[in-house]
Amino acid sequence: MRLPFPLRGRKPQARPTVKFKPRATLRLPDLLSTSFVALKESADAFPPLKGAVGGVLALWDIAQRAESNKSEACNIAIRAEEILDIIAQAVPDASAIPAPMLQSIERFTALLHDIRPSMEKIAGARGFSRIRHLNRNERTLQRFKSQLDYAYRDLLAASALRVEVQQAEMAAQQIQLAAQQEQLVCQQRQIHNAVTKVATFTDTFALQPPLMVPTDSHRFSTSSTSTFSFFGQPLNDLSFINVSVSVPSVTLITKASGTRGTVWFSPKFPSRGIGRESIHHQSKSRVRAGIG
Repeated sequence: MRLPFPLRGRKPQARPTVKFKPRATLRLPDLLSTSFVALKESADAFPPLKGAVGGVLALWDIAQRAESNKSEACNIAIRAEEILDIIAQAVPDASAIPAPMLQSIERFTALLHDIRPSMEKIAGARGFSRIRHLNRNERTLQRFKSQLDYAYRDLLAASALRVEVQQAEMAAQQIQLAAQQEQLVCQQRQIHNAVTKVATFTDTFALQPPLMVPTDSHRFSTSSTSTFSFFGQPLNDLSFINVSVSVPSVTLITKASGTRGTVWFSPKFPSRGIGRESIHHQSKSRVRAGIG
């Protein structure tokens, strides 16, 4: 049995080593393609968003250049990216940001401004200084991570409050719309009732007997045996200030109410002395003439 000893003068073949890459290194393109692109245009016109986007990108740059505590720095950048994602989802329009969300964005931007110098100092530490302050740097980075976690929860609460406000506004608009619809239905009902009354009155007026106009005089008969009415009102005590006779219609204007009405009479009576010209007769006497 021969043991697999290497031949003299030859070195054993070494396996290729795989270098570990932090997870944050692979997430940077995602940040540039999602949150940063979504907020880029808004950030140019709105200073709080511009500060937040710039602060997150600065943390990513520091995490990529860190010589020590690289994993902790990358975790901080990841949390900052997640906060930026919340802002991108909660702020579709930079011109209409609710006050709670605006305050949360400003606090987040201020936190990034405070974290950046310390992370820059920690990431640039080398040699003995890095070893000497290793524990202190870890505690500092952990504190930054806790502060970003709090900012994350703060923005989540502000986003939820914004959704609740939008739902309340939508409910109020629906109530107002329902009230307007009810008012419109009432107006339509009133119009329908008015049209029904007019139609009923027209039908009743059409069924009344025609007016009998004498052919030998332009005056109406004042015989006590005649009983007439105008729109259902007796005309025995009404004075006409204008009586217009035009074959085959008669127009009456009463002095009492100024009501004007046109009635039609039967064509079986000839129109001697009247013709088709309108005759206006001024009369101050009380006449008993009209319809039916």
